[in-house]
Amino acid sequence: MATLRTSFRLYSFSVFGVKTGASTFLKCTTEARVIQHRFICRKEHLDPEVVAAKPKPYPYERKKYNKLRQAFFLDETTTRWDENSKVIAVDGPIGVGKEKFAKQLAEMCGMKYVPEPDMNAICYDDYGFDMRQLNVLLPEEAQFYNLEMFHQNPLHHWAGAMQYEYLRQRSFHYLNGLAHLYNTGQGFVTVRSPWSDIVFMDTMYKHGYFTAIIYIELFAAFNYYYRGRKNTLWEYQRPHLQIYLDISPELSLQRIKSKPEVVSMEAKSKVLNLEFLTTLNDQYKNQFLPEIYKASELLVYDWSKEGDMDEVIEDLEKLDFEQYNLKGDRLEDWRTYPDYKFLELRTRYTNEMNFLAHKFDMPAYNVEGMKMNMEAAEIRQDVLKFYYPNYGKDPYYDPKIHGYLKVLLRFFPNYRERHVRDWKCKNS
Repeated sequence: MATLRTSFRLYSFSVFGVKTGASTFLKCTTEARVIQHRFICRKEHLDPEVVAAKPKPYPYERKKYNKLRQAFFLDETTTRWDENSKVIAVDGPIGVGKEKFAKQLAEMCGMKYVPEPDMNAICYDDYGFDMRQLNVLLPEEAQFYNLEMFHQNPLHHWAGAMQYEYLRQRSFHYLNGLAHLYNTGQGFVTVRSPWSDIVFMDTMYKHGYFTAIIYIELFAAFNYYYRGRKNTLWEYQRPHLQIYLDISPELSLQRIKSKPEVVSMEAKSKVLNLEFLTTLNDQYKNQFLPEIYKASELLVYDWSKEGDMDEVIEDLEKLDFEQYNLKGDRLEDWRTYPDYKFLELRTRYTNEMNFLAHKFDMPAYNVEGMKMNMEAAEIRQDVLKFYYPNYGKDPYYDPKIHGYLKVLLRFFPNYRERHVRDWKCKNS
């Protein structure tokens, strides 16, 4: 049985020293309307008549939500929303079982499951070629690097850049979830979120897992991550609910080591020791959870022993998302707007993915460990030209992969396909 450590209104006060007060939990007034249904519930408890009356999901993956529909309200957004049109993020230490929990929760609530990005795929091209095979010909500053390499060599030149790419990919997955919610009305459950990525960057920094460069340049790379985070995350609405599954660092390490090495890069990691996991645990509880609690509801569970998901659902059904007034911070991202404001957000999340992707590409000079310098870029280009078997090929237009008919149609590409290419994993 899982132990609910409260919806964090009490737990956070004792651990983080958050001040209490009656004014903190004001009930919603007639002026402070929230364009949300009050609770989250099982999918079986949704009113079938309400579900049947909702408009059909908009086919946003193949059909653009254009300005005409937005200007004349030809396809409204909030009429598709119900109790479960919400965003839930699941976080916790490594080995706690976030993926299983999130999948079960999404299934029980009829929500979409959004997994973590696969950062090992960053080194594979669309033909399946592992770019790391070229590393023997490249200096460290020009090498290809992924999460598996980080676990074996955390002091590599590109360790910080890999974590920044993690932030980009988490944001991309989260953005896809928001587009899905706004166009279909179906909420989603995500494993970690762009906001929780900071705990890994801070833990890496505290343990010196960047590069063996001088302190000033190391701080510049660390600062670049923070600037990128600040420049981008304000564009997205934060989760309605953050769930944190808690276990001790000792138990986390025990579960990591119990995984078979042949299938788990974490089991043989040189990074995931007790000190690293303890720092990660501290960063979660001292930095991320107090930060996200300002904007979202928060449930914290002791997940040392896997709990009963039925009890978790019962806890969700007790949450009141309409209790906060207009001047409070919590759930401010989801408060009542005029209808056109929600339509603008829908347009942003659906049609302007490329614009949001480019916000991560901030100009920077001499930021070691984040941006490749000209000399390293020229060396990599020369190696690619002579030793990369797929050099000069564009898999997007390759008939061997997609077939001739689909390639022909790609000269009039789907708008989201073009935008997704801007979010594709970047290795440096």
